[in-house]
Amino acid sequence: MGFSNKNDWQVIVRLSKEEQQTAIKTNGIKPFSHGAKIGWIEIDTNYVPTSSALKWIKRGHEHTKILAKQ
Repeated sequence: MGFSNKNDWQVIVRLSKEEQQTAIKTNGIKPFSHGAKIGWIEIDTNYVPTSSALKWIKRGHEHTKILAKQ
């Protein structure tokens, strides 16, 4: 997870490829714009409610824990 240096209100989260495809169906969430890396999303907190953004951040945290064990 990280924050965009372009916009203070964008949060960048790494998900599985499948979860990325689900997340980007939400208004305000799109694939990470720098190379559209598989699994990475940008959450625009101006458009995504806090509860929804936190859901994807939590899923990103869980995915990262799985990756760390590999």
